[in-house]
Amino acid sequence: MTMCLIEDCPTSAQRMAASANADSWYKAMHWARTTAIGCLVLIALLAILNWSRWHFRYRPRKLTAALRGLGYPHLAFIDLSLGITLGLFALFMSLFIWCFQMRPYYRPGVEWGNPPLGIRAGWIAQALVPFVFVMGSRINPLAWITRVEASRWMIWHQYGARVLLFFSTIHTFIILYAPYRQGGISWTRAYWTMYNKPSDFFNSYGLMVNGTFALAALSWIVFSSFAKIRNWNYEFFIVQHIFSVFAFLISLWPHVKVSIPDGLYYVYASVAVWGFSILIRFFWETAEFAGLGKWKGKATLQGFGGDEMSGKGGATRLVVETKRGSWEVGQYVYLRVPSVNPFQSHPFTIASTPLTNSDVDTSLPLTVLISTHSGITKRIARSALSNSSKSIPVIVQGPFGGFGEKLERFDKVLVICGGVGAAMGWPVVNKLIRERRKVKMIWSVRSIDCLEWFNDDRSFNRSNVIIHLTGPNSNQMSTFSAPLKSISSKIESKPVEIETTSGTPSDEGKLFDIPSGTAVNSSRCNINKVLQEYTEGMDQGERLAVLVCGPVSMLADTANAVAKLQWDIVRGKSVLGEAWMHKERFGW
Repeated sequence: MTMCLIEDCPTSAQRMAASANADSWYKAMHWARTTAIGCLVLIALLAILNWSRWHFRYRPRKLTAALRGLGYPHLAFIDLSLGITLGLFALFMSLFIWCFQMRPYYRPGVEWGNPPLGIRAGWIAQALVPFVFVMGSRINPLAWITRVEASRWMIWHQYGARVLLFFSTIHTFIILYAPYRQGGISWTRAYWTMYNKPSDFFNSYGLMVNGTFALAALSWIVFSSFAKIRNWNYEFFIVQHIFSVFAFLISLWPHVKVSIPDGLYYVYASVAVWGFSILIRFFWETAEFAGLGKWKGKATLQGFGGDEMSGKGGATRLVVETKRGSWEVGQYVYLRVPSVNPFQSHPFTIASTPLTNSDVDTSLPLTVLISTHSGITKRIARSALSNSSKSIPVIVQGPFGGFGEKLERFDKVLVICGGVGAAMGWPVVNKLIRERRKVKMIWSVRSIDCLEWFNDDRSFNRSNVIIHLTGPNSNQMSTFSAPLKSISSKIESKPVEIETTSGTPSDEGKLFDIPSGTAVNSSRCNINKVLQEYTEGMDQGERLAVLVCGPVSMLADTANAVAKLQWDIVRGKSVLGEAWMHKERFGW
C-alpha cells in the first residue's frame, strides 16, 4: 500500500532495491511464519512435558517444589498466579523485543512503501489470530495434544487476544503516523481519504475502512471480555462475542486479501478452527438430542433456599438420567436446557460421584449443582420451583476436563471448597473414602442449609467434613421452614453448640441439630493453619494433594499457603515428598 504525494515517484523496482537490506516488504511474511513456528514449538514442548509426566514417575523433589513455589502464588492486583503472569510476560516481551529490535522503523518517505515497523507488527498480529481462536475453542485440539484441559487455555485465549490487540494497534498507528512525520496532518488526511472508501470495502481502496472495522471489532472483543463485564450478564456476553468475532473475521479477510494475500492462510486457519469446534458440537448435540448419546435427555430439578419467587440466592440441583458410561471426579459438562434457553449451553461441574469397579449399576445419574444468580441460572431456579416433580428435557455435552494428576499418587488429599464449589469437592471426598484413602474436606458456606444439597448422599461418614459458616446469620441453624433434622432423618443426629462470632448476642450459644460427626465452625477458615495442621502428621516422603474450588479470595489464600509449603520443602523444613495443587474458580 504505497502512496506518492511528490512529483518524482520511485518505481517498483527502485523500491525493491532500496528495501533489500532494510526489512524488505517483499520478504516480510517471515515475521508471521516465524511467530507461528515459535508458537507451535512451545505447544510441542508442552505436550512432550505433560505426556512424559504420565509415564515417568521420578520428579526431582526440590526442583519440582521450587518451580511450584514460583508458579503458585496469587497476584491480587491482576488476579493471576505468578507462574501464569511470568509466562505471559515472557512471551509478550519476546515478541515485543523481536518486533522493535530491527531498524529502520520507517522508510525515507511513504512513496518508498509502508514503514517496516508497522508491517512487522501487522504480520506478528496476523500469525497470532489462529492461536487465539484455537485456545478459546470449546472443542479444543490443544487439550488433546498437550493434556492441558480446555478451560485452562481460556486465560491464554483472553490475554492472547490482548497481545493481538497491542500489535494490531501498533500496526495501525505506525501506518498512519508515517505520512504525518513526512508531510503533517494534510498528508495523513490524504492517505486516509485515498484508502477509506466504504464502497470499496472489499478491494484495495477500502484498506482503511476494513482495517478500522477489524481493529474496532477486536477492541470491543477484548473490552467486553473483562471479567466484570463478562460476569455482569454471561448470556449477553456469549451472544455479542459470537457476533463480534464474526464481524472481526469479515473485516480482516478483505484487509489481508488485497494487501498481503499470503496472510489469508492465517484467516483460513482461524475459520477452520472455529468451524471445526462448531461442527463437532453440532453433531454431538444432535446425537444426544436424538437419543444416541450416553445421556437420556431428561432431568429432574430441585431448588434449595433463596427467594421463594425467583430462587435467587439459593441453589438448584439438576439430576440427569444416564444410559451408559461414567465420568471422573473433577470433570464438567455443558448443559443446555431448551425450555429455559434453547440457544445456549453453559458449563457446570459434575457434583455426583462416578461409578467404581465394584458398582453393579451402570446407569448412575449425573448431578450438577447450580448457584442461582441471574440469567439462565435464575430461570432454571424458577423452573425448579414450578416443575419440581416432573422431568424436563436437557442436552448434555461432555464430560470434559478433570484433574491434571491422578489422585492415587498422593498419600493425603485436602479439599477446600466455598459454597457451590463443593460440587467439585464432595465427589472427591466420597470417592476417596470409599477407596479407604486419607482425605479431609473444608467447606465454607453462608448457611448450614447447604448440607441439604448432598443430603441424599449417605455413602460416607461426615467426620471427614468440616463446615465453616461465613454468612451474616451464621449462628442461625436454618432459614428453611423444615429443620435439617427432618430432612436428614436417616442420619444419626446430635446437638452441637456453636460459639458464634457474629449475629446478635441473644442468638449465641444456640443448639443445632446436624449430622453426627460433622464439625461446624462459625468463623472463616484459616487456610494457612489448616494446611499446617493437616501436614504435621505426614511422614517422610509422603505426597499431599490440595484441591480448591471457590471464590477468588479462597483460591488466593490457598495458592499462597501451598506456595509457602513448597519453599519449606526446598529449604528442608518440611518432610513432604511433594505438594501439588489444583484450583478451580467460579466462572471462566
